[in-house]
Amino acid sequence: MREMWRVIDTGLRTAAQNIALNRALLEARQAEEIPSTLRFLRFAPSALLGYHQSAEQEFNLDYCRANQIAVQRRITGGGAIFIDETQLGWELYLHRRDVDTSGIQAIDRRICHAAATAISALGVDARYRPRHDIEVDGRKISGTGGAFDGEALLYQGTLSIDFDVEKMLRVLRIPAEKLSDKVFATARERVANLTDLLGRRPDPDLVKRNKGRGYKAMQIYRTDCADSARVELRVSPKDGKAMCVYGGAASSKLDSDVDYLMWAETSRWLEMGKGEYGPMRAMFFSRLRFDGPMGEAMGNMGPFESFLRLVGKVPGDISVCPGGPAK
Repeated sequence: MREMWRVIDTGLRTAAQNIALNRALLEARQAEEIPSTLRFLRFAPSALLGYHQSAEQEFNLDYCRANQIAVQRRITGGGAIFIDETQLGWELYLHRRDVDTSGIQAIDRRICHAAATAISALGVDARYRPRHDIEVDGRKISGTGGAFDGEALLYQGTLSIDFDVEKMLRVLRIPAEKLSDKVFATARERVANLTDLLGRRPDPDLVKRNKGRGYKAMQIYRTDCADSARVELRVSPKDGKAMCVYGGAASSKLDSDVDYLMWAETSRWLEMGKGEYGPMRAMFFSRLRFDGPMGEAMGNMGPFESFLRLVGKVPGDISVCPGGPAK
């Protein structure tokens, strides 16, 4: 029987928080406390060291301090890098049996081919370049690497969305006299950004993907109420924002490609409405059930959490269950 994997998005965090999550998730996978996991993440501006490197030797620490760039050591090896909000990070936390091999080169090839296929689905021709990179037309768009901890594997990568190569070079410990326009231009030629390749910055706005219907529907109900009626919200794009255009009894026929259905016990809805925890934790611990475009939701956890907090702001009587059958 195949094991079920999970997908999580921990959003934009500091380097210290992201590295702490690396350790926690890897140890949890090693202890078989969590399933194999695909994690999406983003960093506040950070200069990251490989496990055995020296910050003084690798980074321009004066520049980092002046520009509020955090310096942090990774739990894996590899070289020094600069990472910020313009890159999307992805990580796999796997068991050795998931990859059917202990050879890291074979693992590089297998995972990078899969990642290149996923990136190509965005509208570019991404290819794996041994040993650790994914490129488009000979230009690097994703760097990767991984390491085992016992039976657990952490494999990491990034996707350049609108990366500032010049800033990266200033973060690294390169003599100022060598940072010429020619050096910057050469470095930019070697790196591919998704924004440049597509001719536009990728738009994560979930409300624009509604199959031309003009709105997305979100329906919720309470599992501890017999024959619980659904409540529906409709969201439409207006002036660059997601606007609620309807709230009330459910009437839309949901399309699982673009719409959302969520269900939980009353107590869980109240906890999320109070902000005791967000949707990621709720889904992780099966407190919130979900049907709809998961990848889209993972990329929009902030708006998703704001939506769930509406439960705590709208007055109502929870002592009785609403009438009407569940749709």
